[in-house]
Amino acid sequence: MNKGIYCAAHNEAFSPISAVLSDQLAAINSLLAVRPDHSDEPRQYEVANPSDGQRYLVSGLNLEMAAPKIMKDATVEGQRQIQMAFSSERQAEEWIAAQRAAGVEVRRIGPVQRGRAFFTQPYKVELKTGGIEGLRAIAYVALTFLAHYFPQTARHPGVEAFKDFVLGANGQQPVWWDFSTMSTDLPSSPFRFGNRILIGLSASRKEAFARVFLFSTFSFAAHFGEVPVDADETMIVDIDPQADHPPDDTLETCQQKVLGEVRKPESLTGSLRDAVMSGEGQARWELLFRKISDWHLQSTVEELLPKIEALKSLEKRQRYPKVKELLDGQGQRVLNLMRYITAGLKRQFDTDRTTARLAPALEMLVAEDTNSASGISQTAYCALEIATGALADQICRDLEQGNLDSARLSLLLEGGPGAAI
Repeated sequence: MNKGIYCAAHNEAFSPISAVLSDQLAAINSLLAVRPDHSDEPRQYEVANPSDGQRYLVSGLNLEMAAPKIMKDATVEGQRQIQMAFSSERQAEEWIAAQRAAGVEVRRIGPVQRGRAFFTQPYKVELKTGGIEGLRAIAYVALTFLAHYFPQTARHPGVEAFKDFVLGANGQQPVWWDFSTMSTDLPSSPFRFGNRILIGLSASRKEAFARVFLFSTFSFAAHFGEVPVDADETMIVDIDPQADHPPDDTLETCQQKVLGEVRKPESLTGSLRDAVMSGEGQARWELLFRKISDWHLQSTVEELLPKIEALKSLEKRQRYPKVKELLDGQGQRVLNLMRYITAGLKRQFDTDRTTARLAPALEMLVAEDTNSASGISQTAYCALEIATGALADQICRDLEQGNLDSARLSLLLEGGPGAAI
């Protein structure tokens, strides 16, 4: 509305369509801590701990319980006493306030214990993308950008069938997955997880087209229809979904030639079918998640390394406990390394009858305990302390010798050197 593209009625009517795309990309946007346009807080996505079913909210590197967890529930001298786990003091206060608002008298009777909780198994992220509604949402995005940059073309009768598809009034599909266009004549995205909208006008073919790229990984193509075009022109809009706020998230490039030209295929599902059959579709999802994991690690190192380097001036006996304290905040990463090592050793031990009997001992080192506040057994917690201490000792030595940089710290937290230690 504020750009003069849609009237109030259509702007409101298109809201459910944009919501489809937002819902389908919710998991990715949350893992990347993307901020919605109308919010100062990053998106959150709900996942379940496979061990106990507890629900958590994920946003970038942040993970918190979606709701408090009851650890113990008993009646003592006629009064109900509950031991509960909260992600924060704020969550505890909100829960107490909600109980009192419901008429339940609540008071604290014991000291607050602060600790850490761990996942002993990976949580699952479910992705449902595409479908006819998803393609309509992509078409809506493409149509909006066409109307913004080429308003006369958007108003031409040749685009009516495309508009009808967006509105759900036309079954002729003008948008499709396109797995054949990742390597084209287009410039590289300036953003690691960039979204890109390309709008092209072809004078020779008298038509308008679009490409929509998501997170520098997936591509959709759209054919607006036959329209009068006087000269070739391509508008490329690159969007950084991780930028704090618009307009800092956008770069525009306009060229007086046709780039990334779209030709409507005979089969609009052929590219997607081939990608599924060949495994390329799965490979692209895996690539995206690897990139997200790498970004999470990089963000961790960028925050952690300056804090460690600031301890270099301390004496050795003072430095180690400070480094250990910082590493305690990375306990899940250390536990992940332990799980990786024990799983590999267990596979080796199981192949030899003489060592197979040691496998249960390995499992004890990373065993879960759904009844504990930490989610892991006391043995595993002790093993984690030993492993964290060993890493802290190595980091202190690297720091003293001048060998600690971002690459080295990354390898210690999530690579071979860290696993070896």
